[in-house]
Amino acid sequence: WLPGLFLWQNQQHILSIPIERRPRSVRSAIDYNNFTIRLVDPGLLPTNCSSLPRYSLSPYNFPYITDSYALRPYSYYRSYPWYVDGDKFLFEYTVFLNCSHEVSGNPKYVSAGGCVNWESKGYMYAIAGDLLAEDIEVGCRVKVVAPTSWWGLDANKYSYAIIHKALLYGFQLSWTPLACAHHCGAPQRCSFNSSSHTFQCIRKALQALCFYSN
Repeated sequence: WLPGLFLWQNQQHILSIPIERRPRSVRSAIDYNNFTIRLVDPGLLPTNCSSLPRYSLSPYNFPYITDSYALRPYSYYRSYPWYVDGDKFLFEYTVFLNCSHEVSGNPKYVSAGGCVNWESKGYMYAIAGDLLAEDIEVGCRVKVVAPTSWWGLDANKYSYAIIHKALLYGFQLSWTPLACAHHCGAPQRCSFNSSSHTFQCIRKALQALCFYSN
């Protein structure tokens, strides 16, 4: 059990987490050394490139995570007393779009037409990374937004097969700050030593912050 996340595991190693107040089943991998859990949307199938994420997810879809830092990378917790990489998360996005016309002049648009079919007319594309307003072509609309912790897709020209593989890898959440609060209590800061795997509590009045250090 993690504060704000109720995880239920069955014999097939499938866990359920509440998202938008409704339970969702996700497959996962847990790394107790770096305080991360990796989740995979149950709609994705490794042997079927036409399989799509069942749910569109963003940080705002996790209302039961009591500390938003659980979505942050480790570098966010290393600096003291100020945080770095405050605008970064443990995952990036892949955006699926349905366009009324073929998009040929924008290299960010990766054709998924050979696999994906929403039973509707148009052309299917996937964009790796954040979708900017300038990237939206006329006649295109967003169908699904899916997170992945497979980094670098937006910096290279990958095929849709690789993008689908990245989604199957899943996305990470971190419970480092929650473990810190559980160990030290509030209002305190703490650091985590990755070599000894121990927390050190640092008393700070009127502040309840946590950082991660090597």
